[in-house]
Amino acid sequence: MAARTEEGLRAGGIGAAAGEMRARARLIVVTGLPRSGTSMAMRMLGAGGVPLVDDGRRAPSPANPHGWFEDERVRRLRDDASWLRDVVGRAVKIVLPLVSAIPADLPCDFVWMRRPIGEVLASQRRMLGAGTSPGGAAAVPRPTAAAASDPGEDEVLARAFDRAVADFAGRRGAGWRVLELDYAAALAAPARAAEMLAGFVGEPFDRAAAAGAVDASRVGAPGEAASSAGSRG
Repeated sequence: MAARTEEGLRAGGIGAAAGEMRARARLIVVTGLPRSGTSMAMRMLGAGGVPLVDDGRRAPSPANPHGWFEDERVRRLRDDASWLRDVVGRAVKIVLPLVSAIPADLPCDFVWMRRPIGEVLASQRRMLGAGTSPGGAAAVPRPTAAAASDPGEDEVLARAFDRAVADFAGRRGAGWRVLELDYAAALAAPARAAEMLAGFVGEPFDRAAAAGAVDASRVGAPGEAASSAGSRG
């Protein structure tokens, strides 16, 4: 696990000093597939002192008791992304398939949550079984409750998610920076993840509060496997 932790927490060519120079002057985008730990990352950033873009409309649920940290405008991002320029300096959660709607000339720092697609699909299905939607926009593929045991649907969704990951990995706007956080690695070493976030988004950042935002009591919660723990989403 130690090796995976070190490999899973890495910044795209940026150190703490550079992060401080960019602090609050760029849009911070938390992205990833649904159920890859994006809500956990948002909670860590908020606890660390970064203002969040969160309209509070989606109530906490058993799958995400600490909140979803979402804004309804993200669902319509392909129609109107102009408002993103008004929230520079804050953190906003945008699922991976909608990142292509972000203006390429908008300076952004991406916190990209990584989680194996098989785990993502399994988590989404457990959420559906518990009566909770994984959320996200209409552009985001998701499993259906009726086909919960259909391996063919899993293959279709996995290919769609693979394409979304590949598209983001190959697309870089001018001046975009990316910090990749492996979900399991962040859960295993929250203090290390908080340190990486601090170096990426810049000071001031409360590392202890950010690390403390990872909830290790969530073993076996709806939407998660019994072998996993932490804030979800």
